[in-house]
Amino acid sequence: MNPDLKLRLTPLYQASRQELDFLVQIREELTVIAMWGPLRRVSPFDIRVNYHFEYIENGEDDSAYMTGNGETFDIHIDKRMPIGMILDFIVHELAHVHSWYTGDEYEDHCDEFGKSYALLYRGYLRLYDKFWGII
Repeated sequence: MNPDLKLRLTPLYQASRQELDFLVQIREELTVIAMWGPLRRVSPFDIRVNYHFEYIENGEDDSAYMTGNGETFDIHIDKRMPIGMILDFIVHELAHVHSWYTGDEYEDHCDEFGKSYALLYRGYLRLYDKFWGII
């Protein structure tokens, strides 16, 4: 099986030490990028991003979600998902953090969110290649 596909399908509870290290590195480095969002009204040093890996039973939103007030953000991720989905949701939720003050307050997935998502996804791809020795 393709190693990338294998990683993406691996349940979190079956992940190897190296796969968990990759997840932690992605989470930490992308969080730093997200905290430096454009037009940030508070210093990135005053922003806190907390991650909660838990069982989510939340009606329509049974995967991941983010809550925040502009200074503290809580990202909730269902720990039953495979690593690939967790990585995708980390990028998605951090795009909300990055675009917090720039987007349309009535539309979660506005144009600015899309730009933030693209920036963070490109960062994810660079980190992926670096971590796994592709570059």
